[in-house]
Amino acid sequence: NFAKQGELVQFSRYVSKVATIRLDEYQNPYYLAYFYLHPKYRGADLLSQSRAAVYQCIAEYLKLIGNSASITKNVIAALQRYEIKAGPYSLIYNKNDTPTTWWCIIRDNTHENCLQQLALRLLPITPHSVKPESLFLS
Repeated sequence: NFAKQGELVQFSRYVSKVATIRLDEYQNPYYLAYFYLHPKYRGADLLSQSRAAVYQCIAEYLKLIGNSASITKNVIAALQRYEIKAGPYSLIYNKNDTPTTWWCIIRDNTHENCLQQLALRLLPITPHSVKPESLFLS
């Protein structure tokens, strides 16, 4: 019985370690941005800290690809409208859509379609293989 308890403790530690490693994988800001930009989820249930990481990640990405501060401001404003499903972002996402087709339909002339362009650039990247370098190759 004592041996079984020791095995159980060891197994419990192993499961905890694996769960921590998997959780850390999902804390990647690019993965969070992918989740946030997927029209089915729109960042549902993201904690404030994660939402802030998404905004910062997107702002840094826009800067690195050469966008101006005004475009970044437009994207942030559009993100806020997107999250609350306002304006063109009220379009319903259904099971027959893909994130790419949904984003291709969006027309946000208020913000020069800059969020659409960003989403179409980031969404094709497979979340589990996200590495910052891969974002700049295309």
